[in-house]
Amino acid sequence: MHVQMHKGAAFRRFDHYQITVPNVRKTAVFYTSLGFRIADYLTARDHPMGVFLHMKNTPYDIVFMEWDGPAVHHFGDIVSDIPSVLRACGIIGKLGWGEDVEFGPGKHSLSHSYYVYLLDPGGHRVELLLPPIVYMGGADLPVVWDVRAVKSSVEAGACRRARSGSRSARASSIARSPTRR
Repeated sequence: MHVQMHKGAAFRRFDHYQITVPNVRKTAVFYTSLGFRIADYLTARDHPMGVFLHMKNTPYDIVFMEWDGPAVHHFGDIVSDIPSVLRACGIIGKLGWGEDVEFGPGKHSLSHSYYVYLLDPGGHRVELLLPPIVYMGGADLPVVWDVRAVKSSVEAGACRRARSGSRSARASSIARSPTRR
């Protein structure tokens, strides 16, 4: 398939990256002392499990989740619309990389943004998502979400199971870490 035969996934911009860290609280203190602001916390029994930080007028620029780390979990890129998410899945399938669609398409429960998670040819996880809802002008206080009260996401497609020997299996320790907002 020639690349010029399709229009791609209509990438608009880079949005965020997610990193796994052994201690979210310490990481949040470090980054907020450098000027990042906390948009959201994800907690379990009052223990911070994730923190969503931003510098710009976007919901988040960097996300830290407590898990074995440090490690890059994924990079998030904004696409134009839902057809762009579906078109990306179709392109991946036509290129013969359909098994590299890891999660979704689905809808995040916190940001209400539609998404799909893919593995690129190098094994990096890439999230394509619609622009999340942004609340501007409100109190500059972080929102705290308890993981017990939040469903992770609404999946339109099943999560791909890692097959032994596949790139997805080699990334399985990170694949099991928190991905949902």
